[in-house]
Amino acid sequence: MKPLFRRRWRRGAALVVIAVVSLLLLAMSALAVDLGFLYSVEADLQATCDASALAAASALSISEDEVRARARQYAAKNRVNGEAVKLLDDDVEFGTWDSATRTFTPIVPSPSVRATAVRVRAELSQGRGTGVGLFFAPILGFGAADVSARSTAVFGTRDVMLAFDMSASMNNDSELSAVERLGKAAVEGIILGMYRDLGSPEYGNLTFDPVVISPTSTQQIIEALGLDTEPYPYPSGSWTEYVGFVQTDSGVASAGRRNHYGYLTLIDYWQRLRYKAAETPDLWRTREQPLTAVKDSVDLFLAYLSQCRTDDRVGLVVYNSSNGTAELEVSLTDDYEQVSAAARRKQAGHYHEYTNIAAGISKSREEMLTRGRHSALRLIVQLSDGKANWLGTYNPSAAKTAALAQAQAAAQEGIQIVTISLGSDADTELMQEIADITGGVHFVVPAGGSVEEYADELDAVFGQIAAHRRLRLVD
Repeated sequence: MKPLFRRRWRRGAALVVIAVVSLLLLAMSALAVDLGFLYSVEADLQATCDASALAAASALSISEDEVRARARQYAAKNRVNGEAVKLLDDDVEFGTWDSATRTFTPIVPSPSVRATAVRVRAELSQGRGTGVGLFFAPILGFGAADVSARSTAVFGTRDVMLAFDMSASMNNDSELSAVERLGKAAVEGIILGMYRDLGSPEYGNLTFDPVVISPTSTQQIIEALGLDTEPYPYPSGSWTEYVGFVQTDSGVASAGRRNHYGYLTLIDYWQRLRYKAAETPDLWRTREQPLTAVKDSVDLFLAYLSQCRTDDRVGLVVYNSSNGTAELEVSLTDDYEQVSAAARRKQAGHYHEYTNIAAGISKSREEMLTRGRHSALRLIVQLSDGKANWLGTYNPSAAKTAALAQAQAAAQEGIQIVTISLGSDADTELMQEIADITGGVHFVVPAGGSVEEYADELDAVFGQIAAHRRLRLVD
């Protein structure tokens, strides 16, 4: 017979084990509850930190003070664990983001060193008096816990291709034929400015205000103007052709200038018949319209990008080229002055008189795919004042179909196209469709106004394009 006390000891030992296991289970349950609560608080804090970083990045184009102000504002809007999240100056860092290595590099911003990313750190901590109180952990001697979150946001970089129509109609507002639309004083004032832009050249006894010579032989008119001993100044054209132009051109006639000879009608002759760079290479120096309004607006666009301290890159394509397609004038670059200078050196009908919209998109896509950055938003800004009408030959129907096919290809490659229809002759329906296919936006700069209104409209459009940016979290 076994002693009775052994059975009692075993029963007592079991009670001890049960008590210990119960305590462990209770501790584990308490830990699970507290950890779950901490995870919930951390998730809320991370969401707050994300919103704060995105808001901060949206102000990178403004100032460092505004970056910090927006970060604090959006952090304070969110209460986490019943506390308003407060950020210190050191919680907001400026830097750059390397998408290849996924690395944030802190910097001290300066006029020559631009921040393109912001890193925000948010915390609820005992040191700041905002520690997260726990439910069961105090039993084990832990009264509160620290929780932190970190987010990095970038001021979305862009690769932007400017694809501009350089057909002959881009000087329509500075031709005498525009007098009926814009008025005599406006058009002749532009042409006077163009004459001065050329350095006020002197040929024979021509004056700016034309003289009227009754129709007679072409040679007699040339002699009367003192041009018989004056070499014609440019590679293509002639004094004979000029005289014939003044006598027969319908635009000259509609402006009341038939048989009027002077620099006013000479410059109109160059714009109407000898507009190409290979024919009259100095016209790019002049204020021919609406092309000059486009150039001025591009300069404002580029100045905005520079002032905003972005790392956008910009390239320039013009269509048509000498073979009727498109020409890459400037590859994607952050040298905005190079883009501006290249645009300035173009004149209406620079290479070719017709409009090949498909070629403009195609050449821009080619540059994007060859040199575009994987992490950048890819954008084509397509401007035209006319209708697609060239595809190797004059063929409007095929040219339009090809333009839409190029838009489809751009959409498949993740490239957005923003279209700008300039004036009454632009095919706004086609330009709208191109924008819609790629998820872009279509702007219409209407005709019928003054040159100043053209410029104001274009400035507003390019301002909107420059300001439209993509913000994203990267870490």
